[in-house]
Amino acid sequence: MRSNHAASGVSVAEEKINSYEITIDPNPDTWRGGFIWSVSLRDEELDCGLEYSRRLAERVANKYVNALVARPCSY
Repeated sequence: MRSNHAASGVSVAEEKINSYEITIDPNPDTWRGGFIWSVSLRDEELDCGLEYSRRLAERVANKYVNALVARPCSY
């Protein structure tokens, strides 16, 4: 994972796996906290969620991508 906004103090992480892009951001709702994750393919968001910690957000997003990659092609 790499940080894109280190200068602004906002920790944004992005990772690419087989053309799927995982993005993890701090939840803008500071009262609730946590981290928002999303999985995208090109410009389309496929799934997203909110997790308590950054590590858990990474795990959940990676699990989702691994399930997509493991799925056999239908063509």
